[in-house]
Amino acid sequence: MNDRTDGTQRTRAWNPDAVERMTLAGLLDCGGEAASACRSALLAGDEFHVWEERVSIRELLGIYRRRERYIRRKGIPSLGFAEAIEDLKACDFAQVLLGYVKSDQLPYHFQLFLAPDVSHVVACLGASRDR
Repeated sequence: MNDRTDGTQRTRAWNPDAVERMTLAGLLDCGGEAASACRSALLAGDEFHVWEERVSIRELLGIYRRRERYIRRKGIPSLGFAEAIEDLKACDFAQVLLGYVKSDQLPYHFQLFLAPDVSHVVACLGASRDR
């Protein structure tokens, strides 16, 4: 565990290299516009990564609420942002893993929030890369 200056802890889970493209694509077969688009980008061979550090849901909610207000105010295109925040609020985990898929075909960067044991996608959102 790594102590952070704000008093929260980030814990290491497993080796992120163990998450294979097809496994992650299967987890994204959960419905929703953002997850579907993210899955398509992943299956097209786009870049992805899952970090091994767990991050506090409470911390993420503060960050992504601010980001959602910002992109809405600036008119930045997004997919599933409000739904992702609701999914994080409803999540039973104290911490999740973060990942991303950077699409070459779509104008979005996808952010993934995964269960600590990588059993399912907690939330997925896409934000425009063009702004």
